[in-house]
Amino acid sequence: MKRVLVSFSGGQDSTTVLYRCIREFGKEQVHPVHFYYGQRHYPGEAKAVVMICGILGMEHEQIDFDLSQFGRSVLTEHDKKIPAQSEHKQGSTVVPFRNTMFLVHLAAKAVTEDFDVIALGSTYEDLAEYPDCRPEYFKAMEHALRLADRHHHLEIYTPYVDVKKSDMSLEGIRLLKVPYEWTHTCYGGEWKKPCRVCDACKEREASFEAIGMIDPLIKRLGYGV
Repeated sequence: MKRVLVSFSGGQDSTTVLYRCIREFGKEQVHPVHFYYGQRHYPGEAKAVVMICGILGMEHEQIDFDLSQFGRSVLTEHDKKIPAQSEHKQGSTVVPFRNTMFLVHLAAKAVTEDFDVIALGSTYEDLAEYPDCRPEYFKAMEHALRLADRHHHLEIYTPYVDVKKSDMSLEGIRLLKVPYEWTHTCYGGEWKKPCRVCDACKEREASFEAIGMIDPLIKRLGYGV
């Protein structure tokens, strides 16, 4: 039976992946891992992670490293303003090699603690601006990680990498029963106070609107549409 590490931020995408992995592999085989890499939105993420894991009755762990030392992203350079989606500056939110760092840390944990699968929540919308969210990137990284150690069967699992957020969310609601109302997606770090103008917020709300719904978080907070 396969054991699974899930890169878990408490957001819309990674929470859906966590619930899907639980359904596919069994809760006892799944272990969520949250990363602190110097991101400005960590406070909201951390509270969402604790909330979701509490709902599931699961333990999680946190791995820390610092990508803020390299700069080039408004998510790690806290003195820079997070752009609104209307400014068309989504590229400024790219954290260089973030997924690579996630995968290397998770692979090290996998080979030392006998896990077989690493799961991440990349979706179709990520492909345009985030180079390390492409299917060919994950395929290449899986090959590289297998070459780097004798744990040759290690798999990278990205079930939504070519799926739109709207379709993922529909599956999350109908099949997986994901509690989206407790997730945190906003690039601003404040728990339960999404800015509703950044790329993350706008894409999230649009994904629910596309399936005829109000974002469960927005609905719970009483913000309307």
